[in-house]
Amino acid sequence: MSRVFEITPKRIKRANGTVLTPEMKVTVTTKINTSTPFFERCG
Repeated sequence: MSRVFEITPKRIKRANGTVLTPEMKVTVTTKINTSTPFFERCG
């Protein structure tokens, strides 16, 4: 089961040749069932 998150940048960010601004919203889909898309699995 995948989860969908909508993220709004707090400041201007350049990532992979794309500029993200606070006016934009980014949709992130993960296959891991967590409460945050920034979860890192240890092990």
